[in-house]
Amino acid sequence: MILNPPKDLTQLKELVEKYSKDHPIEGEPEAAGRKARFFNMYFYRESDDLPRDWQPDEGYLSTDRLEHHKNDLIASINWSDADPRKEYDSYDKTGAGKIIKRMRFIEDQLVG
Repeated sequence: MILNPPKDLTQLKELVEKYSKDHPIEGEPEAAGRKARFFNMYFYRESDDLPRDWQPDEGYLSTDRLEHHKNDLIASINWSDADPRKEYDSYDKTGAGKIIKRMRFIEDQLVG
C-alpha cells in the first residue's frame, strides 16, 4: 500500500521501481526447471474501503480479499524470466476507481 501516492504518474512509477529494487523477489534470477516464471507486483492506495490496517477476511458468508479492491490499484510491475524487462503501469483514478490517466513504461521508456 502506498500512503499519499504522488499525483505525477512518472514519480509514482519511480517510487514503485525503487521499491522493487529495494525488495527483490527471493530467487528471482534463477528459472525453476527452465520454465518461464511470471512476476507481478501490485500497489494500492489507501481508501475507506482499503484502510492501512486492512486484513483479508475469509469469513463463511463473506470474503474480502485484495483482488476485490481493484478500484484502489494505482500501480503494477510485470516481468518474466523469458523477458526480464520490467513493465510498469501507473494510474490516476477517481475516488470510485475510474481511470483518469494511465502511463505505461518498459523499463525507463514511456510506451503509452
